[in-house]
Amino acid sequence: MDNTLENKAKFFAQYWDQTVLMNIGHPFKGDNKPDNWYKKFEHDYLLLKPLSAISDEDAMIVAKLIGEARGSWSKDYEDTIIRNVKSYLSNRMMPCVTIKNSSEVIDYLRSKGYLLPFNGVSREEILNRGWAVLESEVSHA
Repeated sequence: MDNTLENKAKFFAQYWDQTVLMNIGHPFKGDNKPDNWYKKFEHDYLLLKPLSAISDEDAMIVAKLIGEARGSWSKDYEDTIIRNVKSYLSNRMMPCVTIKNSSEVIDYLRSKGYLLPFNGVSREEILNRGWAVLESEVSHA
């Protein structure tokens, strides 16, 4: 996928309602966007989280989506589920493509602001293109 403004817009659309940092550095949420923002965002980027930073809560939701967490369980078993999901997601180039409900999992992870590959563009290339930046790399001063 070429590094074009049109493709960047498609990438941004996958992360609707995530924080966008404008080239002047002021964040706004997607639902507060100015008119015609999509025509002016050449230097803007999304503020996303690395998948390695997935929260325990999000890992449990992913486990439920893929059918790994059903019924009730002990705290130790819940910790094991969380650990397994985190390990699975962090060891994949494109997480979830071979699991049950993969599109729901990918949609969920994007809705929570986790950086995922997009149309053959790796997470690293997305960062290199300037389409996104990781929260851990931005000063919140």
